Amino acid sequence: MSNKVILSIKGMHCGSCAYLIEDILKEQSGVKDAKVDFVGQTCEVETEGEIDPQQLVGAIHDIQGEEFAAQIID
Repeated sequence: MSNKVILSIKGMHCGSCAYLIEDILKEQSGVKDAKVDFVGQTCEVETEGEIDPQQLVGAIHDIQGEEFAAQIID
């Protein structure tokens, strides 16, 4: 069973930021897919089974050299 988590992401300055966040999220255990909308400053994450959305927020905050802020929308 898959679930979706929607995140608001602040601090992205270019498309490369969006790709970086997608790659980091896709490496997280339980994440099936991640799609970042640079213009809308959001991300939709599809997970396999239950996953703590705070894990995703933490992964974004832990990206070295960047100051992204993520928040759970849904």
